[in-house]
Amino acid sequence: MGWKLGRPRFRLSTMVLLVALCAAATWAGMNFLSPTRRLARLLRPGQPAYLRREAASALGGVPSWEAEAAIDVLISTLGDPSPRVREYAISALGTHGGRARRAVPAILAEVGDPDRHVRYSACAVLGMVAPPDDRGPEHEEVVAALRKALGDVDPMNRLVAGISLCQLGDAQSAASVLALCATDPEDEVVAYQARIWIRRLKTTGPLAAALVPLAVSEQPARRRAALDLLIEFAAPETVVAALRGALEADDPEIRRWAGERLEALAPAP
Repeated sequence: MGWKLGRPRFRLSTMVLLVALCAAATWAGMNFLSPTRRLARLLRPGQPAYLRREAASALGGVPSWEAEAAIDVLISTLGDPSPRVREYAISALGTHGGRARRAVPAILAEVGDPDRHVRYSACAVLGMVAPPDDRGPEHEEVVAALRKALGDVDPMNRLVAGISLCQLGDAQSAASVLALCATDPEDEVVAYQARIWIRRLKTTGPLAAALVPLAVSEQPARRRAALDLLIEFAAPETVVAALRGALEADDPEIRRWAGERLEALAPAP
């Protein structure tokens, strides 16, 4: 005689209880394993500054489903007393792009920060999180802040402010600063970074106009850099007109240089 196992029977109440337990366990696991919650705990005031800094940076790389919560934490972190923590928090907001649009007012407040690295991050990130197609009051406020930052004492900050203005559709305001940065004979890092960004610009008309007077600069290195950029993306007639204008310069060295370049570009028959 064989034994037969009976079919298990579950009451409806038992099923409901099991579902509730599974849901509670899932919720508890997500909260326990949530990187945003874990990193937020490291941002508490009692934690060392280096831990707060690294936690702020890591909030830029949380899973997409935690991005909104991470952005909220980062916005609150912009009040941290450590400039390094604020700097890293702003950069992390930039990695979230347009999703961090609501952080724009808080980032704007950091454009005038005493720390140059914080100002750099704020100027750079505004071009990433502020929507370029929005022409409302907030857009005008962002553009005004970046235009003011074009006069920053730090050349790299001037550069990133100009780049952000271009990203927001105001290349006209940024052209002169970008041209000066790209032809800077004393700061190779700034010049190199500026040239990279200039090559990415879709609208180079304002920049070409800003480079023309630099092609007759008294500084030979700036002259060469300005002409090289003009040759790269400006219309040929613009380059020729700039060199012909240099033939009228008071400095004989500039006149000679312009004549040589004209001959190289358009040899006489």
